[in-house]
Amino acid sequence: MLYRFLCVFFVAMFASAFVASAQTDKSDSVVVNKRLTTLETIVNKLPKIGGVVNARYQYSSEEGNYNIGKNGFDIRRLQINMQGNVLKNLTYYFQLECAGSPRILDAYARWSLNKSLEIKAGQYKVMYTLENPYAVIDLETVENSQAIKALVTEFQGVKCSGRDIGIAVNGNFFQRNGFNLVEYSLNLLNGNQYNVDNNTNKDFVGTLCVNPVKPLRFALSYYDGEYGPQSSKIKRTLTSVGMKFDDRKLLVRSEYISAQTDVIRSVGFYFTTGYYLTAKLQPVLKYDSYKTDRSNSLSQSTALSAGVNYWLTSNSKVQCFYTLKTFNDTSKKDVNTIAAQYLLGF
Repeated sequence: MLYRFLCVFFVAMFASAFVASAQTDKSDSVVVNKRLTTLETIVNKLPKIGGVVNARYQYSSEEGNYNIGKNGFDIRRLQINMQGNVLKNLTYYFQLECAGSPRILDAYARWSLNKSLEIKAGQYKVMYTLENPYAVIDLETVENSQAIKALVTEFQGVKCSGRDIGIAVNGNFFQRNGFNLVEYSLNLLNGNQYNVDNNTNKDFVGTLCVNPVKPLRFALSYYDGEYGPQSSKIKRTLTSVGMKFDDRKLLVRSEYISAQTDVIRSVGFYFTTGYYLTAKLQPVLKYDSYKTDRSNSLSQSTALSAGVNYWLTSNSKVQCFYTLKTFNDTSKKDVNTIAAQYLLGF
């Protein structure tokens, strides 16, 4: 990281100057060591700067895609983040999205009392479902599942990236070598995405994960809240159950999501599997089904995706995917999508 390198470089310069000016006298050596320790302490307290760059090419047969600028090359994401420590157990995190209109993605403080209890306050990605908390560079496919997009990351057409503002209590129990048997997250949120609240209600989100062995995870999530302005707010509840198996060779992840928004019931299911043929090459297959209205079979759409992830380094990869989206409503045409993107974390 260039930022950290420059800090260390300047520390080394100062340290060299101190050493050069010091005599062989023992007291001078003590002074030099104290000054060097002070400079190292200052550098360690400086915030760490990082981010993600995501360049993409996309072609879709969906009608109107050229007119709305979805086909072709674009910088999909340019995220810059900063994190550091106020105290030993009190940290902060800030992330800005610079692609398109700049906006704040994350801005929160986290207080870790112990391994079983952590309090987080501010704007952050909500720990709802297995998929939503994924960092963009870790997601196995180019896009989120249909149900996640419709009910979490783009609910009511607002692209919130699965974030909200509020307070969370997180923790784990029964630590084992390299994993926890039980993990939990309890959240109280505005429920209107990002830094907005236009009703008196606060939404509750709870997630419980059980890991009987290190590669295997089972998750249960529940969301209860109200969306929209006070005069016309809409009741919404979501429940999801999921499982994930990942032994760094074989990946299997699947979730079932049920939701009720006002009087409409929605349901979604996805199944993703991948396998590392080499340490860097991972073919991936995905089945993804979503029904907007459970009582209307014509509201169902199904997406079949196939592609590969190729990791250039531990924090950069290329993704190439083909997706066929079909509809139970025969008046809608099938949609073919080809997408290739490069993600670089720094």
